[in-house]
This record gives sequence, C-alpha cells and structure tokens, in this order.
Amino acid sequence: MDKRFLTWLSFTLTLLPALALAQPYDVAARPISVLRPGTIVDDGPPEGWNHLIVKSFPKVASGDVDKIPERDSQLASLMFTALAARTQQAADGTWQLTEIATGAGTSVRGRDMIVSSDTQQQLGADLGFFARMVLKEFDAKQTQVQYKTISRHFFVVDTIGAFRWNNENRLLPLRYALVLQPQTGQLDTFCWLMDADATGVSTTAVGSIHWLPKSLVFAPQLHVDYSKYNFLGIPSDTAFCSTNIPPGQVTMNIPADATRVLARPTLSVAEAQSLHGWFNQISTSMRPNYDRAAASDTGTTQR
Repeated sequence: MDKRFLTWLSFTLTLLPALALAQPYDVAARPISVLRPGTIVDDGPPEGWNHLIVKSFPKVASGDVDKIPERDSQLASLMFTALAARTQQAADGTWQLTEIATGAGTSVRGRDMIVSSDTQQQLGADLGFFARMVLKEFDAKQTQVQYKTISRHFFVVDTIGAFRWNNENRLLPLRYALVLQPQTGQLDTFCWLMDADATGVSTTAVGSIHWLPKSLVFAPQLHVDYSKYNFLGIPSDTAFCSTNIPPGQVTMNIPADATRVLARPTLSVAEAQSLHGWFNQISTSMRPNYDRAAASDTGTTQR
C-alpha cells in the first residue's frame, strides 16, 4: 500500500467529524437476520437478496491434522457460511441499505443450500448424528452475529469466529463495515479482525483492513490444534481455527491511532458517523486502486 495513503489515512482520522454524513444512526446492538432455510447460495446473490457479501467453505490445511480422525476433518469442511445484504431503491431514485443476513448450509442434491438443524431433514440434507451436532453449533453462532450500527447507507456488523492469531487458536470478533453510495447503489464492504479480552469483548483492531471483492467466495484455511480436544476426544470450538480472514481486493494497514475506535464494542452515534465518513472517503478516493485490482483479478472464487 502506498505510504502516502497511510499518512493520509492517519491524518484523516483526526478529521473524522468533518467527514460525517448527516443521517440518523442506530447504535443499539441487535442480532442480524438469518437466511431462510432452503435458500440456494451459488456464487452470486441468493434469491431475494441483491448482494452476496461473502460465502466461505472452510478447509483443513495445517496443524495437528494427522492426530485427528478423518471424520473430524470431513465435518470441519462440511458446512459453508454466507453473508448477504439487501439494498432498495427509493421513489426519488436513491438507494438505501435495508437488511443483512447470515446463514449456514451444505450441499443438497448438488446445490449449496441454507439449512438449519430443524429443517435439514425435510430439505433433503439427511445429515448424520455428528453432522447434526455441528449444524446445531452453527445455529447457535448465528444468533451472535450483531448489528453495531444501522443507518440508511452504513452498517457495522460483528461476527464471532475461530481464528489463528499470534500462534494461538482463539475465538475473536470479525467486524464488517458496509458503505452504500446512495446515488449509484454501489455497495462496498470492508472487514478486519479484532483482538478481545478474556470475556470476548473486542479491544483493538489487528492485522489489516480488507476491502472485499464483490460476491466473494473463498476457503478459510483451518489450523488444527489437538490440545483443544478434551479427554473424550471431542474438539472444542477452537480446535479448528481459520488462518485467514476474507481476502481483500485491496488491503490497508491500520494506523496506530485507529486501532481502538475501529474495535469499539459499543459505538456512539458520533463514532458511527465518523467511521461512515472515513470509509465513505476511502471508497471514493481509493476507487481507482480497487478497480485496477479487480480488473487484474482472474476471479473472486477461491475454493
């Protein structure tokens, strides 16, 4: 990334209020929607949604792979997850964000389908006992995905995932910022990992900010830590951890003075306005960089 841009980015942080966009912001945390069971998720927006943010198929790739049963490797790669957004055009021609939803699914009759533990059998997934247990865990995790900011043109959403960070398998929050251009309907998504305290509350943004490709499909590479299995041979929720977050079309270093505001567990209205202004400025001023990277990319599907 251009060093001049990093200097500009750091400087811009001190001017965030000046970049704020005048609109109401709801900063009360609440769960996001869940994709309807039976929804087919291919490599583009699911039916009823006009944006696929990310679809991920985890793959066991490193660590104590030889120490675990083959069944566990298969179960770790059985399910995919998806995040989709809906935008709507108003009567005056402008666009607004209306909803974002998450879901988990598996292959059913050769199609990637959203399922739940209550619907998988009738939808034709016919999962075995252990696979149903895995799906129940996915069902529970979906309730932990929360809005942190809602406005007409800006969403902040937090997910909780198992990530390999600083050579340790941990549960850490991953934050998404969605920025909509009201005149064109163009939606940009940024994401970054956050460190957390012992209770799981986010403390600082870590790594880099990833500006995601459109309709990103990728395979998180899972690192196995056999020490996270219990004495009965049952894996904990950190036995399999992703070594990578959704890959960006463009990535940006996080300025030192931005690490805390980007990871604030509860945003104030002023902070939400400022972050909206910041990401809106990035999505417009850095557009040529993003477009050049997209033009040179051979595709966003990584499986």
